[in-house]
Amino acid sequence: MKKVVVSVWVSVWLARPALLVAEQSHSLPSASEVLAGSGSCRQCHESFYQLWAISRHGLAMQPYSPEFARENLTPAQAPTKARATPKWTR
Repeated sequence: MKKVVVSVWVSVWLARPALLVAEQSHSLPSASEVLAGSGSCRQCHESFYQLWAISRHGLAMQPYSPEFARENLTPAQAPTKARATPKWTR
């Protein structure tokens, strides 16, 4: 329980600048105000950026559309099973 409380406190403390912006403007900050974006990595790491950009990880945040689903997603072969308790906590 102590780890959870500390973890939550640290998360809130680290999010403080974004929360202050939201408090002053009465709205949440936009992603561009909080995140640097992949373009900032590209400036110094061009070769890695080129490999990453065309990977599934690099394409993961593409806007969803029926065309995107048809071209890139496959139906599940079986139902997805989720554990009630993560295996690592047992």
